[in-house]
Amino acid sequence: MRTIALIFAVSCGCHAGDDVFEQPSEADGSSTDALTTGTTTVPVTTTTTTGGSTAVDPAVDAPADTQPLTVELTANTSSISRAGAVVLTAHMTGEATQAQLKVRHPDLADESIPWPVGQPSLEYVVNRQQQNGTIAFELVVQNSEATSSAAVDVAVDLPPSGTLDLRLTSPASSSMRATSLALAASDLRSATELTFVGNQNDIELLFGHIDNGELWTKAIDEPMFNPVVTTDSAGNLFVAGQTLGGDMEVRKYDPSYRIYWHRYYPKARPRDIAVKSENVLYVAGEVDIDVHTEAAMWVTSESGGGIHWPPVTYVSYDESDVPLSAGLHAIGFYEDKVVAAGHARTDVIDQYPTRATLFELDEGKLVPRATHLAAEDDPQASGWLGLNVSPYGVVATGWHRAQLDAPPTIALGRFTDDLQTVEFEPGWAGTGTAHNVARHPDGSVVLGGERLVDQTPHALVHIEGRPEYVDQEGSIHAVAVDHYGYIIAAGELTGAEAPQMLLLRFHP
Repeated sequence: MRTIALIFAVSCGCHAGDDVFEQPSEADGSSTDALTTGTTTVPVTTTTTTGGSTAVDPAVDAPADTQPLTVELTANTSSISRAGAVVLTAHMTGEATQAQLKVRHPDLADESIPWPVGQPSLEYVVNRQQQNGTIAFELVVQNSEATSSAAVDVAVDLPPSGTLDLRLTSPASSSMRATSLALAASDLRSATELTFVGNQNDIELLFGHIDNGELWTKAIDEPMFNPVVTTDSAGNLFVAGQTLGGDMEVRKYDPSYRIYWHRYYPKARPRDIAVKSENVLYVAGEVDIDVHTEAAMWVTSESGGGIHWPPVTYVSYDESDVPLSAGLHAIGFYEDKVVAAGHARTDVIDQYPTRATLFELDEGKLVPRATHLAAEDDPQASGWLGLNVSPYGVVATGWHRAQLDAPPTIALGRFTDDLQTVEFEPGWAGTGTAHNVARHPDGSVVLGGERLVDQTPHALVHIEGRPEYVDQEGSIHAVAVDHYGYIIAAGELTGAEAPQMLLLRFHP
């Protein structure tokens, strides 16, 4: 498995014709080595590098009006102890036509990465524990007459995967909570990172992110309960939540948190929101119809500054044609399918429990696929609250009760490729409830939720195969992985008089 990613902007400063090498005549008596580039073999004169600087062979006379080709390579650090980018900087003289960065690590395959000529620096991302050791970087530059190289080493010593890197809380009197996470780019900061939404003073919409190890927040003076958030490729933020009157509201904000538009739908509760492609937005949740609740998905498209829908709903009926309640809690995109995880009731009578169910949006209808099945009189109950779709497969997480009066246990479901069957694992992570699920860069399942400790919920992050993390009284509502592989968890602490926001960051 490749464990190093490269991030850089391609901007070539080459001159026209720089990729053309002149062949020497047979009468030329100079001593040369052969350098192969692609399918073209050209002669070059070699130079040597010592201690990061390059010396030109004095036996070779450079033209009086041409600087000799030299290169120096430096790194912004000699060691790295947390996931992030090593910034390499090259200082070149002479006219190079090609540059190649060679990367060697004792535990990984060697890499050869093009370095755009004329670009002074490059970022090399280190984000996995198994990269511990020394990474050797060598930059080789060349033109038709010479080649030069320089090297620098960086020691890597990352903490064990899954260990806590950062814990942030809001002041005890702040009355803040985080409810949802999304990877976003904002005009108010330079980097693309995880943005959270939540509530301040119970009703105000709150945006925030981690800025250089500190908590940054921005309150929006427009009430919205239990918001969820997603973003598009332009950095716009789409937020859905409930109004004071119990209706659903969807808003679109630009990267500077200025509102574009908003739209309402009566007697509805949004649970998740996602963008699949430009201008197409999906909202999953529930809508109240008379005495029952229906699972609902709103498929929206922007038109003339607004959005248009009605929702696609799902409801089943018992033998007496009485409608049964259902709900959606999470959305995912699997191949060309739109899927949602939630629950469906098996009977209108209260003692008949709900079953964890995966739905697919198929030709304008919500169709149940894999369901946690039980006998008609079986007292088990279950429901999905989180869903994750990745190259490792489709998983959902939520809760399960062996009896209606039994404490909940954390349930995990792994779905077959056709989505028709689920491997249901009750009690996968002990007692409690999992609200959200993500994937560690190595494919491990990451759960965020709450663990019951003496019957009291405590904030929980459970990373498959690592020691789990249990915080104080409270709950984790969202988990996600940032672009360096860090696991971010967001939620609240509830032991004080007012809720406190809780943000956690774990090493990849």
